[in-house]
Amino acid sequence: MIAWTFDPLIGRNAHFNMKKLGVIARNYLLDYYGPMDDSINWGLPTDRFLCEWYLRPSAQKIIRSSAKGATKEAFRVIERGGSEPLPRCRDWHIDVSVDKALVDLPRDIVELKKRDLEEARRWREATRDAFRSYFRSGFAAVALLEDGGELRYLLTKAALPDNIFGHR
Repeated sequence: MIAWTFDPLIGRNAHFNMKKLGVIARNYLLDYYGPMDDSINWGLPTDRFLCEWYLRPSAQKIIRSSAKGATKEAFRVIERGGSEPLPRCRDWHIDVSVDKALVDLPRDIVELKKRDLEEARRWREATRDAFRSYFRSGFAAVALLEDGGELRYLLTKAALPDNIFGHR
């Protein structure tokens, strides 16, 4: 297993890590790097996923199988409004009693920050609350789904190796 961090709100990083490499995430690090003023991180806390990339085929098979199944029945955490590039986070609701949950994210948080910093902050607040709550309850982000140009993480309780990093 190899581990590293990435910002769960940056869609292109989520796509590469979740879809291309097949990582999972079950640890959420609050403002991990502190304030940063570069072109990507400015304006928001530097929250990160601590992702895990399992190299053994048996672990990858478990991850792929946990990501399968009907997502139409999955609980939608974020009530989304508007459309890209200005998606709105209207509200969010946490229900850790479900089997699967979907957590939306904007396709391009950097562009959203340029257009509406307060809305970008609302997305950070909503996703932070969601990931921390679900991860503490034993869920893991096991896939990134794309539907009609919208991105969302699939969270479920998967039969994964022990979490050596602990829940954060």
